[in-house]
Amino acid sequence: MATITKRKSGWSVQIRRKGYQPEYRTLPTKAAAEKWVRERESEIDRGMLLREPKQAWEHFRRAYLTGHDPAAQDRYRAVFQAAINVHHELHDLSPLRIKAIPFNNERVHFLSKEDRDRLIKAYSPHVQPIITMLAFHGPRIQTALQMPWGVNGADIVRESIRLNHTKIR
Repeated sequence: MATITKRKSGWSVQIRRKGYQPEYRTLPTKAAAEKWVRERESEIDRGMLLREPKQAWEHFRRAYLTGHDPAAQDRYRAVFQAAINVHHELHDLSPLRIKAIPFNNERVHFLSKEDRDRLIKAYSPHVQPIITMLAFHGPRIQTALQMPWGVNGADIVRESIRLNHTKIR
């Protein structure tokens, strides 16, 4: 059922149907508002609008994703949300936010001293000093990759490496 109300900024339209999310829009003229109502209700009647996408997501998750880990389920959620938002954009609906699935994606692995030494020896001799510094200093990957050449970074003349970017907690 649609309600059209005159406002200062134009004509306010509200469409409410059982099983569907309510839709709101403000249009400049009453004729435009009536036309929009006819189009939207016609789309609802023809089944072109999704009913309760969050419930559809929960049903899909329970039915098909029970064996998947939380990270994989969250990737499916992101794709589903993106597809729904494309649909919503095509039909002038507000974007949908489905709550992210919490998961612990942290993987920490420490090499043994023997593994570390074997890894360093596997590099070419001219790279071994850099790898040794990285292994013992432990800079962040981005800091090591963005290290400049010269006095403020990898200085070949002085045979030194200076890390300018540090993170202190």
